Amino acid sequence: MEQKKGVAIELKYHEALVLFEWLSNFVDDTELEGLLPSERRVLWDMQCVLEKNIDGVFSSNYGELVEEARKKVDEWENGSEACE
Repeated sequence: MEQKKGVAIELKYHEALVLFEWLSNFVDDTELEGLLPSERRVLWDMQCVLEKNIDGVFSSNYGELVEEARKKVDEWENGSEACE
């Protein structure tokens, strides 16, 4: 099998913020012992990449940003705006 150098995933800001928050909670609150070491590593790496690329992760209003992002994604889920 030929190895590729990388895969790019494009997310809207709100999607990235919701994913980052979920990963942060999952990694912090869940026993990761059931995962393979490679799976844990990938989750940690994804969390790091998102943390470096999302404005507002360390801002004082981070909680508000996450709530706004969740609402935006929920709107897409409910069909008011296409999430492409």
